Amino acid sequence: MKTHPNFPDRLNIKPSLAPGLPQTGKDENTSAFDSESQSAAIEKYGIAGRVWEAAYLLTQYFEPAPQSDWGFDPPCSMISEPSLGEPLTVIELGSGTGFVGLSLVKQLQQVGVRDSLVIVTDLPDVCRLLENNLHVERQKWNQNTPTDVWVKPLAWGGLSDSNQLAVDLGLSSSNPALRRHPTHLICSDLVYFPHLLAPLLRSLLHLTSPPFAPMNTTVTKATNNTTTTSPEIIVSYEIRSLPKESPFWSAFGLWFSYIPLAARRKEKREGTKMDVSVDVDPSRFRGKWRRFGDERRDADGHAFVFIARRRPESYAWRIPDDDTDLLAGVGARGTQYPKSDDTFEMLLLMTMDDESDDDA
Repeated sequence: MKTHPNFPDRLNIKPSLAPGLPQTGKDENTSAFDSESQSAAIEKYGIAGRVWEAAYLLTQYFEPAPQSDWGFDPPCSMISEPSLGEPLTVIELGSGTGFVGLSLVKQLQQVGVRDSLVIVTDLPDVCRLLENNLHVERQKWNQNTPTDVWVKPLAWGGLSDSNQLAVDLGLSSSNPALRRHPTHLICSDLVYFPHLLAPLLRSLLHLTSPPFAPMNTTVTKATNNTTTTSPEIIVSYEIRSLPKESPFWSAFGLWFSYIPLAARRKEKREGTKMDVSVDVDPSRFRGKWRRFGDERRDADGHAFVFIARRRPESYAWRIPDDDTDLLAGVGARGTQYPKSDDTFEMLLLMTMDDESDDDA
Protein backbone atom coordinates (compact mmCIF):
# COMPACT_ATOMS: atom_id res chain seq x y z
CA MET A 1 0.00 0.00 0.00
CA LYS A 2 1.40 3.38 -1.03
CA THR A 3 2.14 5.75 1.86
CA HIS A 4 0.36 9.11 1.77
CA PRO A 5 3.00 11.83 1.22
CA ASN A 6 1.81 13.75 4.27
CA PHE A 7 1.92 10.68 6.52
CA PRO A 8 5.41 9.16 6.14
CA ASP A 9 6.38 6.10 8.15
CA ARG A 10 7.13 6.76 11.83
CA LEU A 11 5.64 10.26 11.68
CA ASN A 12 6.27 11.89 15.05
CA ILE A 13 6.19 15.69 14.89
CA LYS A 14 5.07 18.40 17.26
CA PRO A 15 3.84 21.95 16.62
CA SER A 16 6.37 24.69 16.06
CA LEU A 17 6.21 28.13 17.60
CA ALA A 18 7.27 31.46 16.17
CA PRO A 19 9.52 33.35 18.60
CA GLY A 20 7.53 35.64 20.85
CA LEU A 21 4.12 34.21 20.00
CA PRO A 22 1.80 32.57 22.55
CA GLN A 23 1.19 28.85 22.74
CA THR A 24 -2.59 29.05 22.40
CA GLY A 25 -5.10 30.78 20.17
CA LYS A 26 -5.87 33.57 22.64
CA ASP A 27 -3.91 36.08 20.55
CA GLU A 28 -5.87 37.37 17.54
CA ASN A 29 -2.77 37.28 15.33
CA THR A 30 -1.98 33.60 15.80
CA SER A 31 -5.27 31.77 16.27
CA ALA A 32 -5.04 29.73 13.05
CA PHE A 33 -1.39 28.75 13.58
CA ASP A 34 -0.85 28.41 17.33
CA SER A 35 0.27 25.13 18.89
CA GLU A 36 -3.28 23.90 19.59
CA SER A 37 -4.37 24.53 16.00
CA GLN A 38 -1.22 22.87 14.65
CA SER A 39 -1.72 19.83 16.89
CA ALA A 40 -5.22 19.31 15.54
CA ALA A 41 -4.04 19.86 11.96
CA ILE A 42 -1.09 17.47 12.31
CA GLU A 43 -3.42 14.71 13.51
CA LYS A 44 -5.69 15.19 10.49
CA TYR A 45 -3.27 16.33 7.77
CA GLY A 46 0.14 15.03 8.87
CA ILE A 47 3.19 17.09 7.96
CA ALA A 48 0.99 19.59 6.12
CA GLY A 49 -0.53 20.63 9.45
CA ARG A 50 2.73 21.91 10.94
CA VAL A 51 4.26 25.34 10.40
CA TRP A 52 7.86 24.51 9.57
CA GLU A 53 10.74 26.66 10.80
CA ALA A 54 11.77 27.98 7.37
CA ALA A 55 8.30 29.53 7.10
CA TYR A 56 9.06 31.89 9.99
CA LEU A 57 12.30 32.85 8.27
CA LEU A 58 10.52 33.61 5.01
CA THR A 59 7.75 35.72 6.53
CA GLN A 60 10.38 38.04 8.02
CA TYR A 61 11.39 38.81 4.43
CA PHE A 62 7.85 40.01 3.73
CA GLU A 63 7.82 42.62 6.52
CA PRO A 64 7.76 46.24 5.29
CA ALA A 65 11.09 47.98 5.82
CA PRO A 66 10.00 50.39 8.58
CA GLN A 67 8.79 47.52 10.79
CA SER A 68 11.53 44.99 10.02
CA ASP A 69 14.57 44.31 12.19
CA TRP A 70 16.50 43.57 8.99
CA GLY A 71 17.85 45.19 5.89
CA PHE A 72 17.73 42.81 2.93
CA ASP A 73 19.66 42.47 -0.29
CA PRO A 74 17.74 42.21 -2.50
CA PRO A 75 14.69 43.78 -0.84
CA CYS A 76 11.44 41.90 -1.22
CA SER A 77 10.10 42.99 -4.61
CA MET A 78 6.51 42.16 -3.63
CA ILE A 79 6.66 44.76 -0.86
CA SER A 80 9.23 47.30 -2.11
CA GLU A 81 8.21 47.41 -5.80
CA PRO A 82 4.53 46.40 -5.84
CA SER A 83 3.48 48.83 -8.57
CA LEU A 84 6.07 47.83 -11.16
CA GLY A 85 4.77 45.96 -14.21
CA GLU A 86 1.55 43.97 -14.16
CA PRO A 87 -0.55 43.30 -11.03
CA LEU A 88 1.07 41.17 -8.36
CA THR A 89 0.08 37.50 -8.76
CA VAL A 90 1.70 35.06 -6.32
CA ILE A 91 1.45 31.26 -6.36
CA GLU A 92 2.63 29.36 -3.29
CA LEU A 93 3.42 25.67 -3.77
CA GLY A 94 2.86 23.21 -0.94
CA SER A 95 1.16 25.79 1.27
CA GLY A 96 0.20 23.37 4.05
CA THR A 97 -1.40 25.49 6.79
CA GLY A 98 -1.19 28.59 4.59
CA PHE A 99 0.93 30.42 7.18
CA VAL A 100 3.35 31.88 4.59
CA GLY A 101 0.83 32.87 1.94
CA LEU A 102 -1.68 34.32 4.38
CA SER A 103 1.10 36.21 6.20
CA LEU A 104 2.01 37.74 2.84
CA VAL A 105 -1.61 38.86 2.35
CA LYS A 106 -1.47 40.66 5.68
CA GLN A 107 1.73 42.48 4.71
CA LEU A 108 0.39 43.45 1.28
CA GLN A 109 -2.64 44.92 2.99
CA GLN A 110 -0.40 46.86 5.36
CA VAL A 111 1.55 48.53 2.54
CA GLY A 112 -1.59 49.08 0.46
CA VAL A 113 -0.75 46.98 -2.61
CA ARG A 114 -3.72 47.14 -4.97
CA ASP A 115 -5.22 44.49 -7.28
CA SER A 116 -3.01 41.71 -5.91
CA LEU A 117 -3.78 37.99 -5.96
CA VAL A 118 -2.26 35.31 -3.71
CA ILE A 119 -2.95 31.67 -4.61
CA VAL A 120 -2.23 29.08 -1.92
CA THR A 121 -2.01 25.50 -3.21
CA ASP A 122 -1.58 21.97 -1.96
CA LEU A 123 -3.00 18.48 -2.44
CA PRO A 124 -6.80 18.39 -2.71
CA ASP A 125 -7.38 17.06 0.81
CA VAL A 126 -5.09 19.74 2.32
CA CYS A 127 -7.10 22.44 0.56
CA ARG A 128 -9.74 21.88 3.24
CA LEU A 129 -7.20 22.97 5.86
CA LEU A 130 -6.26 26.00 3.75
CA GLU A 131 -9.91 26.98 3.36
CA ASN A 132 -10.48 26.73 7.11
CA ASN A 133 -7.40 28.79 8.00
CA LEU A 134 -8.26 31.36 5.35
CA HIS A 135 -11.72 31.72 6.92
CA VAL A 136 -10.15 32.22 10.38
CA GLU A 137 -7.57 34.74 9.20
CA ARG A 138 -9.97 36.64 6.99
CA GLN A 139 -11.96 37.70 10.07
CA LYS A 140 -8.95 39.76 11.17
CA TRP A 141 -8.31 41.50 7.87
CA ASN A 142 -9.65 44.81 6.72
CA GLN A 143 -12.92 44.00 4.97
CA ASN A 144 -11.76 46.12 2.05
CA THR A 145 -8.46 44.30 1.63
CA PRO A 146 -7.13 44.87 -1.90
CA THR A 147 -5.72 41.34 -2.06
CA ASP A 148 -7.74 38.45 -3.41
CA VAL A 149 -6.94 34.93 -2.15
CA TRP A 150 -7.58 31.66 -3.96
CA VAL A 151 -7.22 28.14 -2.60
CA LYS A 152 -6.38 25.72 -5.42
CA PRO A 153 -5.24 22.08 -5.67
CA LEU A 154 -1.78 21.67 -7.18
CA ALA A 155 -0.13 18.25 -7.05
CA TRP A 156 3.53 18.41 -8.06
CA GLY A 157 4.72 16.81 -11.25
CA GLY A 158 1.41 16.39 -13.02
CA LEU A 159 -0.07 18.82 -15.50
CA SER A 160 -3.82 18.62 -14.84
CA ASP A 161 -3.90 20.91 -11.78
CA SER A 162 -1.52 23.47 -13.25
CA ASN A 163 -3.35 23.44 -16.58
CA GLN A 164 -6.60 24.17 -14.74
CA LEU A 165 -4.85 26.95 -12.83
CA ALA A 166 -3.80 28.45 -16.18
CA VAL A 167 -7.44 28.44 -17.25
CA ASP A 168 -8.52 30.07 -13.97
CA LEU A 169 -5.93 32.81 -14.55
CA GLY A 170 -7.33 33.45 -18.02
CA LEU A 171 -4.08 32.47 -19.70
CA SER A 172 -5.91 30.72 -22.53
CA SER A 173 -7.97 33.82 -23.32
CA SER A 174 -7.48 35.62 -26.61
CA ASN A 175 -8.07 38.87 -24.73
CA PRO A 176 -4.80 40.07 -23.12
CA ALA A 177 -6.77 42.07 -20.56
CA LEU A 178 -8.17 38.84 -19.10
CA ARG A 179 -4.80 37.11 -18.70
CA ARG A 180 -3.12 37.17 -15.31
CA HIS A 181 0.49 35.93 -15.40
CA PRO A 182 2.23 34.87 -12.17
CA THR A 183 4.77 37.41 -10.97
CA HIS A 184 6.13 35.32 -8.08
CA LEU A 185 6.31 31.71 -6.96
CA ILE A 186 6.87 30.87 -3.28
CA CYS A 187 8.32 27.61 -1.96
CA SER A 188 8.66 27.28 1.80
CA ASP A 189 10.50 24.22 3.16
CA LEU A 190 9.55 21.88 0.31
CA VAL A 191 12.88 20.16 -0.35
CA TYR A 192 13.03 17.05 1.84
CA PHE A 193 11.50 13.78 0.52
CA PRO A 194 13.64 12.31 -2.29
CA HIS A 195 10.65 10.95 -4.22
CA LEU A 196 9.12 14.44 -4.41
CA LEU A 197 12.22 16.30 -5.63
CA ALA A 198 11.72 15.63 -9.35
CA PRO A 199 7.95 16.36 -9.24
CA LEU A 200 8.66 19.66 -7.45
CA LEU A 201 11.26 20.66 -10.04
CA ARG A 202 8.91 19.65 -12.86
CA SER A 203 6.13 21.85 -11.46
CA LEU A 204 8.51 24.80 -11.13
CA LEU A 205 9.52 24.34 -14.76
CA HIS A 206 5.89 24.18 -15.86
CA LEU A 207 4.89 27.28 -13.84
CA THR A 208 7.77 29.26 -15.35
CA SER A 209 6.97 28.18 -18.93
CA PRO A 210 4.26 29.47 -21.31
CA PRO A 211 1.42 30.09 -20.78
CA PHE A 212 2.37 31.06 -17.21
CA ALA A 213 5.43 32.96 -18.43
CA PRO A 214 4.44 35.19 -21.36
CA MET A 215 6.43 35.13 -24.58
CA ASN A 216 7.44 38.60 -25.75
CA THR A 217 8.49 39.11 -29.37
CA THR A 218 10.57 42.12 -30.35
CA VAL A 219 10.57 42.73 -34.09
CA THR A 220 13.40 44.67 -35.73
CA LYS A 221 14.60 45.00 -39.32
CA ALA A 222 17.39 42.55 -38.65
CA THR A 223 15.73 39.89 -36.51
CA ASN A 224 12.74 38.72 -34.51
CA ASN A 225 13.76 38.23 -30.89
CA THR A 226 11.53 36.19 -28.60
CA THR A 227 12.03 36.49 -24.86
CA THR A 228 10.12 35.05 -21.92
CA THR A 229 9.29 36.97 -18.76
CA SER A 230 9.43 34.38 -16.00
CA PRO A 231 8.18 34.87 -12.43
CA GLU A 232 10.56 35.45 -9.56
CA ILE A 233 10.90 32.43 -7.28
CA ILE A 234 11.43 32.83 -3.54
CA VAL A 235 12.56 29.66 -1.76
CA SER A 236 13.11 29.08 1.95
CA TYR A 237 15.00 25.92 2.80
CA GLU A 238 16.49 24.29 5.87
CA ILE A 239 19.02 21.50 5.49
CA ARG A 240 17.94 18.22 7.01
CA SER A 241 19.77 15.57 4.99
CA LEU A 242 22.30 16.82 2.46
CA PRO A 243 22.82 13.48 0.67
CA LYS A 244 19.06 13.23 0.04
CA GLU A 245 18.43 16.89 -0.81
CA SER A 246 21.52 17.88 -2.82
CA PRO A 247 20.33 16.22 -6.07
CA PHE A 248 17.49 18.73 -6.22
CA TRP A 249 19.84 21.72 -6.05
CA SER A 250 22.25 20.15 -8.53
CA ALA A 251 19.40 19.93 -11.05
CA PHE A 252 17.63 23.14 -10.03
CA GLY A 253 20.72 25.22 -10.76
CA LEU A 254 20.85 23.96 -14.33
CA TRP A 255 17.44 25.45 -15.13
CA PHE A 256 17.35 28.38 -12.70
CA SER A 257 19.89 30.97 -11.63
CA TYR A 258 19.66 31.77 -7.93
CA ILE A 259 21.35 33.75 -5.18
CA PRO A 260 21.08 33.58 -1.40
CA LEU A 261 19.26 36.38 0.36
CA ALA A 262 21.66 38.61 2.33
CA ALA A 263 20.70 40.52 5.45
CA ARG A 264 22.01 42.56 8.32
CA ARG A 265 20.30 43.84 11.43
CA LYS A 266 19.18 47.43 11.70
CA GLU A 267 20.10 49.70 14.54
CA LYS A 268 17.37 50.28 17.07
CA ARG A 269 16.33 53.47 18.77
CA GLU A 270 14.89 53.66 22.22
CA GLY A 271 11.13 54.20 21.93
CA THR A 272 8.74 55.37 24.58
CA LYS A 273 7.26 51.89 24.97
CA MET A 274 9.61 49.56 23.14
CA ASP A 275 12.63 49.47 20.90
CA VAL A 276 11.56 49.78 17.27
CA SER A 277 13.55 49.22 14.07
CA VAL A 278 14.05 52.29 11.93
CA ASP A 279 15.45 52.95 8.48
CA VAL A 280 19.04 54.06 8.81
CA ASP A 281 21.96 54.85 6.59
CA PRO A 282 23.54 51.56 5.38
CA SER A 283 26.76 52.44 7.19
CA ARG A 284 24.86 52.28 10.48
CA PHE A 285 23.64 48.72 10.12
CA ARG A 286 25.06 46.46 12.80
CA GLY A 287 27.57 43.94 11.52
CA LYS A 288 28.33 42.83 7.99
CA TRP A 289 26.05 41.42 5.34
CA ARG A 290 25.42 37.72 5.95
CA ARG A 291 23.26 35.11 4.33
CA PHE A 292 19.84 35.41 5.90
CA GLY A 293 19.30 32.32 8.01
CA ASP A 294 22.89 32.02 9.22
CA GLU A 295 21.69 32.91 12.72
CA ARG A 296 20.00 29.48 12.80
CA ARG A 297 23.34 27.66 12.88
CA ASP A 298 22.91 26.84 16.54
CA ALA A 299 19.44 25.40 15.88
CA ASP A 300 18.73 22.34 13.76
CA GLY A 301 20.94 23.30 10.83
CA HIS A 302 21.63 25.79 8.10
CA ALA A 303 18.71 27.70 6.62
CA PHE A 304 18.61 29.68 3.39
CA VAL A 305 16.32 31.97 1.46
CA PHE A 306 17.03 31.90 -2.27
CA ILE A 307 15.88 34.32 -4.97
CA ALA A 308 15.70 32.53 -8.33
CA ARG A 309 14.66 33.01 -11.95
CA ARG A 310 14.42 30.69 -14.91
CA ARG A 311 17.52 30.77 -17.11
CA PRO A 312 16.47 32.47 -20.41
CA GLU A 313 18.41 29.99 -22.55
CA SER A 314 16.59 27.05 -20.91
CA TYR A 315 13.41 27.70 -22.90
CA ALA A 316 15.10 26.12 -25.89
CA TRP A 317 15.92 22.93 -23.96
CA ARG A 318 13.81 19.79 -23.88
CA ILE A 319 12.51 18.86 -20.43
CA PRO A 320 12.82 15.06 -20.06
CA ASP A 321 9.69 13.05 -19.29
CA ASP A 322 11.52 10.71 -16.93
CA ASP A 323 12.02 11.95 -13.35
CA THR A 324 15.38 10.21 -12.97
CA ASP A 325 16.64 11.92 -16.11
CA LEU A 326 15.33 15.28 -14.90
CA LEU A 327 17.25 15.09 -11.61
CA ALA A 328 20.32 13.83 -13.49
CA GLY A 329 20.40 16.94 -15.66
CA VAL A 330 19.42 15.29 -18.93
CA GLY A 331 18.10 17.90 -21.36
CA ALA A 332 19.69 20.82 -19.52
CA ARG A 333 22.12 22.96 -21.54
CA GLY A 334 20.57 21.43 -24.64
CA THR A 335 22.30 18.06 -24.31
CA GLN A 336 21.00 14.58 -23.49
CA TYR A 337 23.74 13.41 -21.13
CA PRO A 338 23.75 13.76 -17.29
CA LYS A 339 25.23 16.85 -15.69
CA SER A 340 24.91 18.94 -12.52
CA ASP A 341 25.23 22.50 -11.27
CA ASP A 342 27.59 23.34 -8.41
CA THR A 343 26.04 26.62 -7.16
CA PHE A 344 24.67 25.03 -3.99
CA GLU A 345 27.95 23.26 -3.26
CA MET A 346 29.82 26.56 -3.55
CA LEU A 347 27.37 28.23 -1.16
CA LEU A 348 27.96 25.49 1.40
CA LEU A 349 31.73 25.95 1.12
CA MET A 350 31.28 29.70 1.63
CA THR A 351 29.20 28.98 4.72
CA MET A 352 31.99 26.85 6.18
CA ASP A 353 34.49 29.62 5.42
CA ASP A 354 32.31 32.07 7.33
CA GLU A 355 32.18 29.71 10.30
CA SER A 356 35.97 29.50 10.30
CA ASP A 357 36.17 33.30 10.25
CA ASP A 358 33.78 33.52 13.20
CA ASP A 359 35.87 31.11 15.23
CA ALA A 360 39.14 32.87 14.44
